[in-house]
Amino acid sequence: MNGLTATEIPQGVGNGIRGFGSLESTGRLPRELGPINVSRNCRAIPHHHLTKSIGQIILLLGFCLLVQVHQGFALGEPQYVENTAGPGDFCVVQEGTAAPVYVDTNDYAGVLIAANNLRADVNRVTGRTPRAVNTADDLGTNAIIIGTVGNSQVIDGLIQSGKINVSSISNGLESYITQVVPHPLPGVANSLVIVGSDKRGTIYGIYDLSAQMGVSPWYFWADVPVPHRDALFVKAGKYEQGPPAVKYRGIFINDEAPDLTGWVHKTFGNYNHAFYTNVFELLLRLKANYLWPAMWNNCFNEDDPLNPQLADEYGIVMGTSHVEPMMRADKEWNRLGYSAGEWNFLTHSNELSKFWRDGIERNKNYENVITIAMRGKIDTPMSESANISLLEEIVATERNIIADVYQTNAAAVPQDCACRTTSPCCGAMTIGVTSAVCRRPRTGNAAAAPGSIITLTMSAARATTSGSIPIRPPKSGNR
Repeated sequence: MNGLTATEIPQGVGNGIRGFGSLESTGRLPRELGPINVSRNCRAIPHHHLTKSIGQIILLLGFCLLVQVHQGFALGEPQYVENTAGPGDFCVVQEGTAAPVYVDTNDYAGVLIAANNLRADVNRVTGRTPRAVNTADDLGTNAIIIGTVGNSQVIDGLIQSGKINVSSISNGLESYITQVVPHPLPGVANSLVIVGSDKRGTIYGIYDLSAQMGVSPWYFWADVPVPHRDALFVKAGKYEQGPPAVKYRGIFINDEAPDLTGWVHKTFGNYNHAFYTNVFELLLRLKANYLWPAMWNNCFNEDDPLNPQLADEYGIVMGTSHVEPMMRADKEWNRLGYSAGEWNFLTHSNELSKFWRDGIERNKNYENVITIAMRGKIDTPMSESANISLLEEIVATERNIIADVYQTNAAAVPQDCACRTTSPCCGAMTIGVTSAVCRRPRTGNAAAAPGSIITLTMSAARATTSGSIPIRPPKSGNR
């Protein structure tokens, strides 16, 4: 997939595909989507229709495999938000009054952030902003109650009293229930409960409501307008989303200069947290969870120490690209004064081992998928003599560092490795999927093994999944 731009834009804006750059992407292909023809789902954006800098549009390259996720209710999921009330419905907004939004202050930081964004989304749709409440005494007679199992006093109380049953999601990854619950607590006549099995489950439940109300995940990046509604109601009932088919789903911001980089420098000053929090939010609204950050002349962790901290708080799993092992950005090596020629395990194994250990130590408290193995600088051979036995030594060194820093078996720590036609030392083309801790889904079964990561490197104009994910080598000279 070379230079596809995927975005949600009004009908009639374009029908073809416009290329802006190359792409490597890690992608979630939700099992409910069925076959995806990227050339059908991605449309060109003529320059006279671009309301933001071309740099912003460049970022959309990474989302070709995620573009339809926000349309979940249109692809088989029920539409549960309506403009008119029915029997037993929950009123989000009516006659200028918005239901307050409750979230426990002891819940995850990312849940509090998403709940606050929900309040902003209600305002985008209706012009009314719900109150934020943190105690049950402030709920009033009609309230939205948000929380994660085990992290919310009110949610746990509703479970214990039998008002809600979460047994179907309690052991599920990133799962949630959205349910209209009458008389949940004394003095509360009706409520909308969004409960997640874990941090991202709750966050996804919140943003699912936003999407149902009419707020596109692309409201910022693609200027998608939000249709106005005077009233919002959630239909009576229980709406459930189970665990994803693929555990890690996200993007690699690749080939970001000059367009995206120019816009970022003009707008934010650098690839700092002010930029990345917009990316984190978009990923979560698309029900993604994984990011390889921009790396051409950038160091995600060093350029702004709030970058990794906020990624973790938002709920984003961080990794590094195929040329950046052990949570270290490519340019961090240069900033320490080393040359490209010294990026060689044959001649600088001690320096590289310390470099890698420092990266793991720095990021060990965050949620990561650690890239392992090693390649030469800028997709080149590390040396003419690099071979498989050297690669085995490199991987063993890296995994020993991981085990030592995390004080556990290295196999318990998520890792990924770009699979090569020959060896990662030799700079050959990426052809598929491998990992130190995962295996490819069985034929006919799209569900990945627990703890697995699937990294897709796209090289064609179409990506299709039907049961299993086909992995094919790219054509010669075409990444």
